Amino acid sequence: MTDQNAEWSSSQLRRAIKAAGVALWTWNVDTDAFLMDRRGYELWGVEADGVLSFEHLSAMIHPADRDRV
Repeated sequence: MTDQNAEWSSSQLRRAIKAAGVALWTWNVDTDAFLMDRRGYELWGVEADGVLSFEHLSAMIHPADRDRV
């Protein structure tokens, strides 16, 4: 893949993510650290100034929905 194709693909992915209103995130299961893009922090309603844990985020999920996560 050429640099130009990679740049185009990356641009298309960013546009699709923005249009869908979704967020990107990653979870390091060894350290229990969640990192998200800006939209992720907005959707969860948390500050983007620190690393979040699964425990912290799961506490914000409605109890009836936790088993599905």
